[in-house]
Amino acid sequence: MMKLKEMIRVIKSIYAVMALFGIMPFKRNPFWSLSYGITPLALLFFINLYGGSHYLPYVLIGGIITITVATTISLESDAAFLRIVLKLQGMYVASPVGPLTYSLGLAIGNLITALPGILIFFILLQVYGYLTLYSGMILLSCIGLTWALVSALAFLISSFLNDIKDLWTYGPI
Repeated sequence: MMKLKEMIRVIKSIYAVMALFGIMPFKRNPFWSLSYGITPLALLFFINLYGGSHYLPYVLIGGIITITVATTISLESDAAFLRIVLKLQGMYVASPVGPLTYSLGLAIGNLITALPGILIFFILLQVYGYLTLYSGMILLSCIGLTWALVSALAFLISSFLNDIKDLWTYGPI
């Protein structure tokens, strides 16, 4: 079992990687995170306009999942760029940070850019009366599971890339 000091060191390392690749870019350009919410908001508008309000809960939940997937799949290009071009992944993994700590920090850092869009859709779910404590907990667990699975997929795909040009080939997959 992990000792308390070791666990605190791992949490600090995750936070350091998350701050470098998530918090600092978000502070520099917060509008970057809003770009992930534009497509789900446009779908919300048009489906509500043409389909009626009975599709509203599906569109709102789908918007949350879409924002989560869109921000998380961008981890593929980030991880490949850091490994191939900047050679930072080798440095992090060889340091006391370790591979799992590096991966978690990078994945959580990418999730930070999704938080404003997810928050907007949670507020809309609450305003329209579709959000209860139970449904909110289920939705949060779905977001967490989606984030974890897409992060793993993004790291898997990025590990097969040998050249930065390959990102354009595997990105749409």
